[in-house]
Amino acid sequence: MNTVNQFIEVSYHWEKEGFEKRKKIAKSIMGKELYEQFYPFEKFVYGDSYTSTPNDLQFYIQQYDGGQ
Repeated sequence: MNTVNQFIEVSYHWEKEGFEKRKKIAKSIMGKELYEQFYPFEKFVYGDSYTSTPNDLQFYIQQYDGGQ
């Protein structure tokens, strides 16, 4: 479960602060193609003020039930 949480954090959390750290973690848990899909640039290219943070990790990791 820890790897799932890490994956979500490094894939969907986007802001300049911590970018290099998240990129390093992503490289250690993703295959090459997936890593290049999420991190196609060497540096953070969205500017200093861009932020996108997942707010409900449980939503991403809960078991799918067709009735929900």
